[in-house]
Amino acid sequence: MSAPAPPRFQTRPEALIEQILERHPEADVTLLQKAYLYAARMHGGQLRRSGEPFLIHPLEVARIVADLHLDDVTIAAALLHDVIEDCDVTLEDLRREFGREIAQIVAGLTRIKEISFTSPQEEQAENFRKMLVAMAEDIRVLIIKLADRLHNMRTLEYLPRERQIEIARETRDIYAPLANRLGIGRMKNEFEDLCFRYLEPEAYAELARQIPASRKEIDAYIERIKRIVRGDLERAGIPAILQGRLKHMASIHAKMVRRGIPLSQVYDLIALRVITDTPGNCYVVLGLLHARWKPVPQRVRDWIAAPKSNMYQSLHTTVIGPEGRHVEFQIRTHEMHRIAEEGIAAHWKYKEGDKASKSTEAQFMWLRQLLEWQQDVTNNREFMRSVRTDLFEDEVYVFTPKGEVKELPRGATPVDFAYAVHTEVGHHCVGAKVDGRLVPLRQPLSNGVTVEILTSPTQHPRKEWLTFVVSSKARNRIRHYLNQVHKRRAEEIGTELLEKEARRHHLSLTRLKRHPHLKEQLAALGHTNLKSFITAVGAGRQRPEELVRPLVGEGVPKPTLLERVGARLPRRPNRDGVRVRGSDDILVRFARCCSPVHGDPIAGYVTQGQGVSIHHRDCKNFQALAADEQRVVEVEWDRNDPTERPVPLVLYTSDHRGLLARISGAISEMGANIREAKIATSEDGRGRMDFTIDVRDAQQLERIVQRLRQIPDVVSVERQGSPT
Repeated sequence: MSAPAPPRFQTRPEALIEQILERHPEADVTLLQKAYLYAARMHGGQLRRSGEPFLIHPLEVARIVADLHLDDVTIAAALLHDVIEDCDVTLEDLRREFGREIAQIVAGLTRIKEISFTSPQEEQAENFRKMLVAMAEDIRVLIIKLADRLHNMRTLEYLPRERQIEIARETRDIYAPLANRLGIGRMKNEFEDLCFRYLEPEAYAELARQIPASRKEIDAYIERIKRIVRGDLERAGIPAILQGRLKHMASIHAKMVRRGIPLSQVYDLIALRVITDTPGNCYVVLGLLHARWKPVPQRVRDWIAAPKSNMYQSLHTTVIGPEGRHVEFQIRTHEMHRIAEEGIAAHWKYKEGDKASKSTEAQFMWLRQLLEWQQDVTNNREFMRSVRTDLFEDEVYVFTPKGEVKELPRGATPVDFAYAVHTEVGHHCVGAKVDGRLVPLRQPLSNGVTVEILTSPTQHPRKEWLTFVVSSKARNRIRHYLNQVHKRRAEEIGTELLEKEARRHHLSLTRLKRHPHLKEQLAALGHTNLKSFITAVGAGRQRPEELVRPLVGEGVPKPTLLERVGARLPRRPNRDGVRVRGSDDILVRFARCCSPVHGDPIAGYVTQGQGVSIHHRDCKNFQALAADEQRVVEVEWDRNDPTERPVPLVLYTSDHRGLLARISGAISEMGANIREAKIATSEDGRGRMDFTIDVRDAQQLERIVQRLRQIPDVVSVERQGSPT
């Protein structure tokens, strides 16, 4: 592909590169310059809605990513994030120029580029599923996507009003909570303020007008608080940096709306941070603040001992400061502050294909769990409800008896907690103790309590649990279990009713399944298969005679010998890894004379009263039995069920110390289990070892035999009852 001529207007990349080198002196400057020049060539001549060169957008996205202190590979991908979609560039072009890693990140961004969350619910849910998959594959895709959305929000003024509302609503509902989940606090706050500006322009303008009027007085108050706190810290010998700020506009407005008060009555506009050196000193600072000012009850939070799911750590407290004003303090170490500002990017250790660090994995474990929990959720309304529960709602933090922290949605109950521990714990939950006291299973849990779950093997999920659980994992696991139970019960009842109706017409279910017009009649009744019809019968939606009577009228062939024998035997699903042509539930047993295993050529022989006996096709005994051709049936291995089968082996050996251990070790190395072993030694020093081992198929058996023959002192290895 020929590259276009360089653009007439270029944005210089030097400031971006200097910004990166401050944090990563070892950064690959050549890679960044190459990515910039490539993006400049590809986007040459393209303009944004503002009339600016399009190149400004990828450069600003890269700057936002660099502000989060990510590595050069991620920044290069940010510079290139639009070239596949907007330019004549293919994934292969990008892979050839920049390597697989950068190409895959850009490809992930391209896949989710057109995802819209303002679409109808069916499409919205599918879009979010796609985004979850892309995020789980490489979280850097999401970080660049958030940076892309942030710059677009910063320049939203150039779009029509309808598009402004649409994009701002989508950002508020999806991208701001995602930034929060990744712990990128400053990005989350800026998203919320920009959304507030475009979704409620009048309220935003009024608040923006009011705040500057009192800004001078607020700044003076902040400096007053800082002087007092700084003096207390110096006297206590605590090294610290103090930062004071006015809370961001969206949070102030939300508080005014929630409380129904004007700005003049919002007394906790101010937030201060105390950044110190150690976690121990964080607690000392908390004690000093509470000694100076009275803390507000229920407003003290310890996120150091119990970090949030996005790895956020701080001590929070609100005190009644001078003039009776509420002042919020956040107390943290320098490392905690970096994580609070940069989120997952503060942990990133992506080098040469390595996965993220353990702390990074823990930080977005919620994403992998959400992706896993939705595998069985086919209802899109329920899927989006689960997403909003796990992504957007507040959390409570509770402890297991061993001190492990579990994060749950606000309003979670002991049943939610039980499923957070393990699905089986949830399934068998019969009661709960909270801080040592028995509580009802539907009681909401409070922050900081210790929960112990009581279980019973006879307990199973109940339908009424769905009326009070709030977490998507609990809801989905309970619903899945109940659906499976209902389905199994319906199938059992339906099968019984259909067999009963068939017997009234002197038919077996097997013969019914072979009827040449079965599919046509099922289709006429609105079913694609017999199992669906049976379930409908069991659920009471249809009657068995609707299927049987029309088929009887068309005639049914006389029963075969297999059917006559099978009718006298107990029925059971065939779980032996073999399919018998003409019957899927007749009793099957394996002949001991040849002990066939998966992959051997096999044949079936209809016995009297013992079902179908499965032989190796070359078995001498079967060759004699096959003279009665009516009793020979076609059988085949079930490719989807390679059930392990026992096979007897005979080894003739020299009598040598340690030989049994070597033989046993070799069999184990080949992945086989020894079911039985017998050892005998003759007077002349020769030994015979009889083993019965479990193998998956003939190929595994052959490999084991070859391996055993390589062992010194093993004279021969034979398959006992060999077919030939």
